[in-house]
Amino acid sequence: MESPAEKIKRIVAFLQLRNSNVEVDEVGRRISITTDEDEWFTKLIPDLIKDLKYLCAVFSRDESQ
Repeated sequence: MESPAEKIKRIVAFLQLRNSNVEVDEVGRRISITTDEDEWFTKLIPDLIKDLKYLCAVFSRDESQ
């Protein structure tokens, strides 16, 4: 089964962001995503973070069952 970190990496890959990089610190429970997008992307960051946080919670719940 795929880990939640691998799932998040795959989701970010599907977004096709320019020069995106995903770093996962499972011990510190942090995910760092960097990308080289233009100004339009700045407005979407809060919603993207909220949605990814929700997905992480769902993935973690599914993994514990």
